[in-house]
Amino acid sequence: MGEFGKYISNKRKEKGISLRTMAKDLDISISYLSDLEQGNKMPPNSSKDKYKDLIMGIMEYLEMNDEDKQICLNYADNDLIKKGYVSNDITNYMEQTPLASVALRKAKDLNYSNDDWERIINDLNNK
Repeated sequence: MGEFGKYISNKRKEKGISLRTMAKDLDISISYLSDLEQGNKMPPNSSKDKYKDLIMGIMEYLEMNDEDKQICLNYADNDLIKKGYVSNDITNYMEQTPLASVALRKAKDLNYSNDDWERIINDLNNK
């Protein structure tokens, strides 16, 4: 089971929402939602896919706060990365901002750790 699927499954169950109800309300099949939760399907990521906004829809449906949304997106990203994919929003940003790729490669070359990235994120949040 992927972390994204576990997370949305736990949030759904915390709210007492059945799989059938959530699937119906989100206008997706029960089997698709079940496969997402069990990690049999990757988190939706295709801009051509009818499910392109599904992650946002799931987060809104489950009334996630900003912290929960960030956790959910991080889990989706990690599950995609494990399968060799990068989230479309990141890919699109890197296409529009070529220096982002340069910065990532430089950080890789310098062996940036999670602590280093945490400092960068804190700096960005304080802007």
